[in-house]
Order: sequence, then structure tokens, then C-alpha cells
Amino acid sequence: MPEPSPDTILHRMIGARPDPFLLDEMSPAKALRLAVARAAEEGAHMVAALTGFDEERIGKELLLENWDECALVFTLAGPSGPRGIAIADTGVLSSVIEQLLTGRITRREAEARAPTPTDAAVVRDLLNRVLNRFDTEMAVAEQPPPVTGFRLGAVIFDARAASMMLEEIDYRSYRATIDFAEGARTGALVLVFPWSAAGAAPVPASAGAAWRRNWKKVLSKAEVELEAVLYRLTMPLAKLNTLEAGMVLPLPVEAIDKVSLEGGNGHRVASARLGQVNGMRALRLHLHDDGRPLAGPDKPVHHEQMLESPENLPPPTSDHDRAEQVAAVAPGASPAPGVGQDAPQDAPLETLADTAV
Repeated sequence: MPEPSPDTILHRMIGARPDPFLLDEMSPAKALRLAVARAAEEGAHMVAALTGFDEERIGKELLLENWDECALVFTLAGPSGPRGIAIADTGVLSSVIEQLLTGRITRREAEARAPTPTDAAVVRDLLNRVLNRFDTEMAVAEQPPPVTGFRLGAVIFDARAASMMLEEIDYRSYRATIDFAEGARTGALVLVFPWSAAGAAPVPASAGAAWRRNWKKVLSKAEVELEAVLYRLTMPLAKLNTLEAGMVLPLPVEAIDKVSLEGGNGHRVASARLGQVNGMRALRLHLHDDGRPLAGPDKPVHHEQMLESPENLPPPTSDHDRAEQVAAVAPGASPAPGVGQDAPQDAPLETLADTAV
């Protein structure tokens, strides 16, 4: 065989691709190498090192043609745009499971088998840790490709399901060859991102304050449904079955001053007193001295914006009158004289909701 000419060797050296792990600037290969090593140590006390990295642009058809039935495949979901996939082959899957379940990786060939949902549950946290670390490392890259902000989604068990979930676009494939436990086993992790659809890069710390202000501004316009609970009454089921329209349920008069304002999940957000304004039933919130609503079951703080205490209501002359007074403030009835009518017509509305109970 003739010796290659110096010109041929020189051309090969000039045209050779540089080692992606030795580049000074941050690159996807370098970021993934650091991410795998650190995530393996932090999440599984495992030694893992990248020994190879390949990047290519592929279409959906080629991606599905090379489907490995023994590999564990997740969708990669970003905050917007098309999804990608993450593929852990048998070597990666068996190594991570052995380390997490037994604390060591044996020096034997991994058994080829179809992955199960249990396998996915075991390795999901570690793979998401790799993606999170990858985002952190890529944050310092000067012109990073749109491959950050993705996390594991649903498990895909066959190529047909993948065909339905993936769009007809080009994809950016990163294939990382990983050495586990200093040569005990080797596997491949493939991350496939949409070529041009960007994920969300980590939010800069400087943008945190502005983000919180915008979030609060948007959230303050959201509609919230609250329920005013006047009183909760307990009775035997036999008595409950005898209830009919028009029957009067005796309620304690102090319930007027202990209305509970609750969210949809039953969480108490404030306490209030039942009253009326402009002919409508209304609630006046009990407030702390600093103006915050008093939500706890403690004795209400008597604030200058509160209505009169129940002691100032005219006392009922009999048990029958007491029942009629309290029942009159139940939903569907008009307030009885002296009950829930102590709010003046021109009362300030800072903490008074014109919402029917």
C-alpha cells in the first residue's frame, strides 16, 4: 500500500472536526458531559462519564426507522412548540436501575428486554436531573441552540405512538455514549430536540422582580369564587329527612358576627359579620390592625370599620322570637328588625362586599 502523501495528511488534519469535549467555549457536548457526571453523582452516587458525542440533523422518518424496542423512550416537553424525545438504551437503563436499587453496577452484559412503567418511574428523576444540569451549563454558552427548558413527559412504548406524537419537522439529535462505574458497563443516551423550535432558557435572576410584578398584575384580575358560610348545623339523618320548605331552623344569634368566607376548596380566607347595604345583604370583614383580613377562628379583632357587636342587638323576648330573628337572615329571607341591619346606608365600602350570602 502506498504511503499517504504529506498533502493528504495535512488535508485530513485541516478537515478533521475538533474534539467537542476540548473546546474552550461551552458547547452542547461539553454541557452534556458535565451534566451527566454531576447528575449521576448527585442523584445516584454513581460514576458516569461521556466517552463519545454525536450531533446530527434528522427527520421524523429516520428517527422512527431506527426505533429500538428495548430502549426506554420519553417525550421531551418544552413550555411551547413541538416536542422531542429522550432515549435511554438498555445499557443506560440497566445501569441506573442497578445503582439505584442495589447500590452497585455489576460487570456483566445488560439483559435486553422491553422496558416497563416501573423502569420509567425509577429512572425519571435522574434523567430530569441531567436535563436540569444541562440547562444550567448551556446558560453560559454564547449562541446556544434551542435545546433548553425541556423535561421528560409521557413514556412512548412503540414507534406507532411516537409517530402520532411527533410533528413532521427536522430534529436535532444528540447521541451521548456513557461509561458507567469506570468501565463496568456502557450505554447510550439520545436527546432529540426540535431543530428550530426553542425551549425556554432559565429565567435570569435580574428578571425575577419584574416577573413577580407581572405575575401579580395578571393574577389580580382572575375571578375567584368565594362562599359565605353563616353557620354549620349538625342534625340526625332522621330529622334531616323530615325537612320541608318553610320550616325554621334555630341558629345562634352570635353566628351573625362569625360568618366564614371560604374558597372553593373549603379553605377559610376571612371572617366577617353579616349586615346589609342599599337593601342588599353584605359582609363586613374583620380586620387586623394592619388592615389584613382576619381568617382564623380566633376572637375577631374589633376594628373601627367593623359593625356593632352582637351584644348591641336588641335582645329577643322569647325563644320563639330568637328563632324568628336568626332565621330571618338565612338565604331567601328578609332581615328581621334589629338583625343584620346595623350597617348604615352610607357605610364605607372599603371592606364591605355587596355580595348576597
